[in-house]
Amino acid sequence: MKILKKSLAALLLPLLALLFLTITATQSPAQEISITGEAEMVNPVSGGLISSGNYAGSGSALKQASGLWNASSKTLSLSSARGEIVAFQVVIDKGSHESLSGVHVEASDLKGPGNKVIAQDQFEFFREYYIEMEGAWYPDPLISLSLKPEYDYFPIPDRKVLGFDNNNQAVWVDLVVAENTSPGEYSGTLTVKSSEGSDSVINIRLEVYGFALPSFPNYDYEFNHYGGSFHNNWPEGKPSSEEEFLEFERNAYRLCHKNRVRFNIVPYLQNAEPAGWLKSSMMPKLEGAGSSIHVSDWSAWDKRFGQYIDGSAYRGLPRSGVPDSQWMLPFSHRFPSDYNVKWDADPTDYPFWRKVPVYETEIMTIQKEFEEHINQRGWTKPLFHVFYNEKGRDNFTGKIPDGDNKLEWYLDEPVQTLDYEALKYYSRMFHSSFKNIIRQPGELGDKELVLNGFPSPDKARFVFRVDIGRQTGIDDNLDGYVDLWNIGGGADEDRYTFSEVSGRIDKAEQVMFYGPWAYGPDSHNLSLIWSGWNDYRRGATGHELWMTVNWSDKMSTDWQDMANGNYKGKTNYLYPGHRIGINSPLPTQRMKIIRRGVQDWEYLYLLEQGTGSKDASIKTLQSFMSDSDASFKTDSEKFKFTEDTINNVRAMLADRIGKSAER
Repeated sequence: MKILKKSLAALLLPLLALLFLTITATQSPAQEISITGEAEMVNPVSGGLISSGNYAGSGSALKQASGLWNASSKTLSLSSARGEIVAFQVVIDKGSHESLSGVHVEASDLKGPGNKVIAQDQFEFFREYYIEMEGAWYPDPLISLSLKPEYDYFPIPDRKVLGFDNNNQAVWVDLVVAENTSPGEYSGTLTVKSSEGSDSVINIRLEVYGFALPSFPNYDYEFNHYGGSFHNNWPEGKPSSEEEFLEFERNAYRLCHKNRVRFNIVPYLQNAEPAGWLKSSMMPKLEGAGSSIHVSDWSAWDKRFGQYIDGSAYRGLPRSGVPDSQWMLPFSHRFPSDYNVKWDADPTDYPFWRKVPVYETEIMTIQKEFEEHINQRGWTKPLFHVFYNEKGRDNFTGKIPDGDNKLEWYLDEPVQTLDYEALKYYSRMFHSSFKNIIRQPGELGDKELVLNGFPSPDKARFVFRVDIGRQTGIDDNLDGYVDLWNIGGGADEDRYTFSEVSGRIDKAEQVMFYGPWAYGPDSHNLSLIWSGWNDYRRGATGHELWMTVNWSDKMSTDWQDMANGNYKGKTNYLYPGHRIGINSPLPTQRMKIIRRGVQDWEYLYLLEQGTGSKDASIKTLQSFMSDSDASFKTDSEKFKFTEDTINNVRAMLADRIGKSAER
């Protein structure tokens, strides 16, 4: 009997093992997978798409077939220029299961023609974190899993991390296509795992175009920061040391550079007090007075900022070692000469030129020294701005170190004659000091002058910049004095018409726009892409988000606090990393979407270069615009503008760029 039992067991065990293997092999994934593009937002509870201003309920259903994603064949189709970052979102839903655990996303190498490979480490994965606004949850902060590996395997729902019970988790995926990548078709897989079932395998098809985006940008997108809230990365606003603070600041610059935007710290507040927690190195140290004034020590300023001006801080990033394309110098009405101390003339008795000789001498002496120093250091790639960001009169008149702010003018966003005359005064000092400029002193005030470029393109270049909040009332008051116009929200309306912008450009003056600052986590992301397209058609070569870091003192531990206050998150495009133990800011979904629009601007410009005219680019761009559009507003809802249509137009651009190169 014992022998019979042993024989039966010997027969059954292999059969049971085979049955187990068969069941395991045919086990279906527990997770449900969808893929969506960069500009979509997915409701983490319902799984529906979140549309602009319409969160109620589930929103639109996720598409299972588009130009990007085919659910039936489980195929993701991407295309990219060389030197570009493409992105998509993997939406992982727990489906009918009560929960999932150990959820993980990974990619294979992508294999292309001639055994060429895009290595799997060119993928970067981010968990999307959600911000609650008016009872709804919106994706915004992105947590890089390479910086936070303990988040790499996660459950759904994940109340511990997210603070609510989500039914799905979106993972943002960046794919870096290096500039030296061989063109052609590449393929590989992306795999989603969980502990509850088998793997979900997604086929990736990537077409790499024959052209490359320039490593040094033609379109400068500025993430502006007034320097006043970085310290709120730490509880009680107290970094442990200057070294820790500077590392955090450096990581902010690197994060922006990686995403094709430029981080900018305005060196002073609007009362001209040095900005930020670390003030000592915001400007170089000065000694002397009058004609004897000079920089006594460049070392701290050079050490802090030189790495971004020469590009050394950006080594190892996708555009490795490429310096910032533009840089704001620290001149204000109180640096290098203190208006509060040196101004002894009537501030209403214009013109002001030659009425306060000591003040003028000190400013012009240090401006000349800046140009000499910058050229000695070999910092010739960026375009250097001199910009006066101060407001006086009845604003910002509280006590500051040297007494009351005595400034009578609005140098930033001027609104009346005194303001215009003051800016002409500072413009004359600028153009009388710097040599490599596009407007010579004798040409000031010539409203019809067509500029002829910089006399020495291989040396450091300098422009006098003015920020215009609105065109109403300005008329031609500043014509002939401004090299770079930065035009505010009125640029999107009839207050600043397209013909006036064109007139500036026709005279070879430079134009950029600031805004759209009014886009928070709950806004339509396509509008952020559109800002790049819209800037191109209006002739702008730059854009400024006027405030991208506006952290409250609670945000070091509570990201949800960004949705409070007057701006409801509209002035925060980065998040403090201290909350999760990272000494770096975190990107947002909105930042990545801006990157898409920045790269698209370069597509339009490449086609212009290839054809020798803007006509082909504008014609392609207008293919998804309303025929009746005449106001040049940025509201994307007025256009035939969806993720699919913009992807189709981008593909048209790529095809035309390729054909123009063959001519």
